[in-house]
Amino acid sequence: MNGEFAVTTTLDDAAGEAVPGPFLTAPCYDNADASKNGLEIFVPDLQGSAKPGGGCDIAAGGDNTDFSLTWVENPSLQQLFAKIGVAPGNLVSAAGRAPLMASYKAFRQALEKLEASGCLTPGGSDVMAARVAAQLPLRLTDTLAYDEGLEQANRTVALRAGMRLRVMPGTYQYAAPAGRAGSAHNGYGATGGFTLDLKRRPDGLLAFDAFTPLLAPFDAPADTTSGVVGRIEGMLDLAVTGAARRYWRLIYPPAISGIDDVLTDPAPGDNVTLLGADTLEDLDAAVTSYVTTGTAAPGTSSLFFSGRAAVVPEVMVEIDAVPTSVTLGTTLADVLRTRFTLAPSEMFAFMRTGHRAMKRWVMPGLCNPAGGQRILYRQSQIFFPKEPEAAVEGVSAFDLPLVGGDVVSMGK
Repeated sequence: MNGEFAVTTTLDDAAGEAVPGPFLTAPCYDNADASKNGLEIFVPDLQGSAKPGGGCDIAAGGDNTDFSLTWVENPSLQQLFAKIGVAPGNLVSAAGRAPLMASYKAFRQALEKLEASGCLTPGGSDVMAARVAAQLPLRLTDTLAYDEGLEQANRTVALRAGMRLRVMPGTYQYAAPAGRAGSAHNGYGATGGFTLDLKRRPDGLLAFDAFTPLLAPFDAPADTTSGVVGRIEGMLDLAVTGAARRYWRLIYPPAISGIDDVLTDPAPGDNVTLLGADTLEDLDAAVTSYVTTGTAAPGTSSLFFSGRAAVVPEVMVEIDAVPTSVTLGTTLADVLRTRFTLAPSEMFAFMRTGHRAMKRWVMPGLCNPAGGQRILYRQSQIFFPKEPEAAVEGVSAFDLPLVGGDVVSMGK
């Protein structure tokens, strides 16, 4: 199983104390070494036009106390690798979960600056960040934070190419004046929904479909009904001039309007909103501004879905060779329950029998390319414990959330 993923209930920290999970570990992960010495992650083929050197390195410090980046060359492979170091202190530690995430976010901003200076290929900072996240030993409950940018405390998730947004608007229906028969029917009701398929444009900006970016940009008149700009009533409002950004985040408000509330004007802070920016630093500022004031920071985009809409992100996976769009947060247990009713002991035995398996795409950056092994992007199987183990805080090994590209085979 050294070359595959594994789910385990606990990992040991540097002192040999068991840290509760469950954890997902990457191919070639060695907990005994990582908990004491940290990680060295190798990522190939992302160097830009600038020659890697001192100006293309990242040192740990400031808000980033855990991640560093240098460059190494393997002449026998004729390949240049970025070598990312991850310090051991917060890697396997219950108290280190929040500091590690803070360092990762700062590291992502530093990667973006390397891309801007030519040290990384265009789009390379996003790829590099994803490669690093896939190698970290993470609690199952933390995987979506790194893989999909989920921040539960802020009710926000990063949007990326390949994701789908399922939009369910609510339209106000008026039946009768207040106090008259039928007035109890007044309120928002569910209407036909629509989906948005996120695509990455050739210029690096994130679009909400593949077709409209092919057209010349067009303008739309400002919303004159409420005096509020940035409302989304449909696809066209996401295709107008100025709506294109490199990064977008979906964010839910801290409170939603009542089902019959029509006395307040719509505003971003009261509705599901898209926050857009062209740098991660600006995007983080937009999220902070929204959370504290209900509006986006200057220089960023704030577009909200009017009409008490709900918006749910979906990712594309493969289930028994059929491409399937599932809601973000769907777990392996959820998929199995669409076909079976299994006791915990049966579930463990089930996933270790015949062709039943779960696989995830990965570039195994812990598998020592410096020793002469070329890194290739591939599917790696996720191995589960041989026997049922007690759930930790209600989370079992089969509560692994699916991410885009996962493959689940339940067999016949």
